[in-house]
Amino acid sequence: MEDTESDLEIPDFFKKPKKTHLHFFILMLIQEKPSHGYELIKMIEERTFGKLRPSHSSIYGILNFLEKKEYIELERLGKREKKIYKLTKKGEELVNVFRNDLDTFLNSIIQTFIQDDEEHPPPPILLDEYSDTILQNYSKEEQKKFLLKIKENLEWQLQSVEKKLKKLQN
Repeated sequence: MEDTESDLEIPDFFKKPKKTHLHFFILMLIQEKPSHGYELIKMIEERTFGKLRPSHSSIYGILNFLEKKEYIELERLGKREKKIYKLTKKGEELVNVFRNDLDTFLNSIIQTFIQDDEEHPPPPILLDEYSDTILQNYSKEEQKKFLLKIKENLEWQLQSVEKKLKKLQN
């Protein structure tokens, strides 16, 4: 099968995360570590490899919204009264429901990698601390099989990229 480029224009809503996704992302970050707004901005930039750089106004707007909805609460610390946001019980419950859905999704991806299916290579997946936590639920043999499939998939992608670069150089 020959590589073909599509002329399909990707709509913006596929390129940019929805605002509600950022709400959940912030809640998940606060669950990991109660934080102040600037720290959350830096954590988001780091976790998205700089692809998402929310402004101060958008972060604090979301934090105010989450506080009004009683998902987070503000704690003031120290002499300068540093504002630290932490989850409320309601916020913990919401994040746990979301994480359960995410766990189910990630487990289905892991199962896809573990299964032998030569015709349908598994999709690429970002390995991070969260997926490592999910992966620990599997036997060492299944983890090894999963990681070998990822390595195989990445090698295939690298070959594909090298072919495309070679075509561009000619």
